[in-house]
Amino acid sequence: MQKGRERIGRMKSAAGSAQWLMLKEYSNIGEAVKSLREEIDDVLLIASDLSEGALDNNDIDFSGNGKAPEVPSLQDVANRHVVMIMGNEETGISQEARELADARYYLPMHGFAESFNLSVATAVTLAYLQASGKLSPGGMEPSLVDRLRLRWYMHSINNASAPAVLRRAGVVLPGFENAKHAPRAKLMGFKA
Repeated sequence: MQKGRERIGRMKSAAGSAQWLMLKEYSNIGEAVKSLREEIDDVLLIASDLSEGALDNNDIDFSGNGKAPEVPSLQDVANRHVVMIMGNEETGISQEARELADARYYLPMHGFAESFNLSVATAVTLAYLQASGKLSPGGMEPSLVDRLRLRWYMHSINNASAPAVLRRAGVVLPGFENAKHAPRAKLMGFKA
């Protein structure tokens, strides 16, 4: 019984930080990649992968200050939008993701462990991107900043009177101009 409670506690903790993410759900990786390529010009998809042919992450120059690796898709990487694809802890990325990725990388490890867990691998990857200058503060589009701020406002309001509270702050949501009460899920576009 204690194990079940611990698992529920971990899930709630992870779900708490998820409220600050803007997520889109796709039925498969092909649909997600197609959508990304339509939405973002010249996007570069780089997948974390332990299979043969993946590059050591230290060999990818995200800064643009050094020589790019001899991988045509990584040329001019410093000036392109980059999306990192992370696989699950048990099986990694799918064969379809492997084929759709422009490049694949791995995180070199020392010692007896064969791989990092997903959260650690993601944290190491993001730290590497930030150290190389690929992640920069303020790199988010202003409209996305506004959407994220609105999401924060909405999560800060614990009742259905959000439209009225936002209206007093000068924020009027399309379709809710005259609403006094509305379920938060409806306001934020969630499925109930």
